[in-house]
Amino acid sequence: FMRIFNSILFFCCLLIGCEIYVGKKQVIQYIDSLPEVLDPAESSGLYDTQIFANIYESLVNLDEDGFTIRPGLASKWHVDNDLTRYVFELKSGKWFHDGSPVNAEAVVYSFRRQVKKSSSAPLFNMIEGIDQVDSMTLAIQLKFPYAQFLYTLSSPLGLKAISQKALAYYGDNIGKHPVGSGPFKLKEWQDDEEIVLQRNKVYTEFSGNLEELVFKNLEDYSHFEDLIKEGNCDIYYSVPGFYIDRLKWLGKVEYATVKAFSLVFLGFNNEDPLLKRKIVRQAILSCIDHSRLVQYILRGNSIIAEEPLPPVFSNPIEQSQQEYNLEYARELMKNAGLSGGLTLRFYDIERFRSRNTIIEAIRNDLQKIKIQIVIKTFDTFEQLNQACRSDSAQLFLNSWQADVLGDPENFLYSLFYSTSDYNFFHYNNQRVDSWLDTARIEPDWEKRQLLYQKIVGQILEDVPAVFLYHVIPVYAYNQRKIKSLSVSPYSIINYHQVVLHE
Repeated sequence: FMRIFNSILFFCCLLIGCEIYVGKKQVIQYIDSLPEVLDPAESSGLYDTQIFANIYESLVNLDEDGFTIRPGLASKWHVDNDLTRYVFELKSGKWFHDGSPVNAEAVVYSFRRQVKKSSSAPLFNMIEGIDQVDSMTLAIQLKFPYAQFLYTLSSPLGLKAISQKALAYYGDNIGKHPVGSGPFKLKEWQDDEEIVLQRNKVYTEFSGNLEELVFKNLEDYSHFEDLIKEGNCDIYYSVPGFYIDRLKWLGKVEYATVKAFSLVFLGFNNEDPLLKRKIVRQAILSCIDHSRLVQYILRGNSIIAEEPLPPVFSNPIEQSQQEYNLEYARELMKNAGLSGGLTLRFYDIERFRSRNTIIEAIRNDLQKIKIQIVIKTFDTFEQLNQACRSDSAQLFLNSWQADVLGDPENFLYSLFYSTSDYNFFHYNNQRVDSWLDTARIEPDWEKRQLLYQKIVGQILEDVPAVFLYHVIPVYAYNQRKIKSLSVSPYSIINYHQVVLHE
């Protein structure tokens, strides 16, 4: 009798738990680290933007097709023929979270502040001035023609409107008290523990039924699977490949993905005495087995890189770097007079466990052509990037994520323009520079596409790096609670469109 009673009691508790579990209009998302501040002028990290993209709004947004610009705070806009003056008319009836109106004065004040002190300043180096035209209209004047400017504005790192009233009150401490006009507003913030956002009731473009959103810090990665199984984690970003099939098989999660918009590469210092020789770079490219790396190590959450541009930038012309060919690699080393081998410095970041396996695979491939590596690791990407820029760099494992979608100019310019701060390869090709300069001012999309194809073709010919793979952004979500998940091309969840099971 007691066994039957206990079984019934357990079953009833389970039913009650499920009812509460499904009915509560709150989701919990775990992230690797909580932001220190939520200020677009100070924050540019992956998780910072994922959170404040739902607090603040931009003038324009990028459509789900990854190409079309649609209204945001601006209802319409006009661009002068010379591509240097952009005039925006704001939507009426918009309000900041503190009840102050969204008007041209507030938006101009906020934008000027962000441009002046932003950590994403390279995105705005074309802006000469931002001015109010009337109470609901503003104009942005550029220093030079820039055809991709609307795409820049639609970026998560683009200009975000902050309440002028809140800025006057909080000053530079606004990052701890974010006040935007987006679909969610700050409810609670416990440092290093959680950030709680609640629905903005006056936001008229809400199509989901989510009321509250909680971001928690995942301190111990080994507990991740338990959190999913126990229903204490509803959303997790950047799911490691070895979890994908297992969690799906357990029936605990469903997955949402978008097109990959990042690139992981084995970079060369193209000015290094050894690596400035193209034949050596070609040999290294030919000995790296990309297919094995993606299939057996990354296990489904990445795709092989054929060229520098990620899949999110569609390229109608198929262009590809040299495929894996070990015998050809050995022949190149012999022709270079290096059949006896060589030793190279290798820079990497000490952060991701999967990196160790990837590096070992690369090391093993390089050893097949008698190249040894001496590994030096860095604690942060800032330190790694600085080391890659230095003359001491030779080989390095690094990555780049598109800051601007819709047009590949910013991606290509950042990595391959000779004077770019992010040209880690010390790459210098005047033809590529010239084509990029032309693409910046070319208003015709099809003509820009032809320029980008020339640029990619030249880069592949020059072999400034081995383009390894593109990471597929993967969101695991609790299928018992969440009916549908909307994710933007920038891999940012549109929480105002999330639909929970009733």
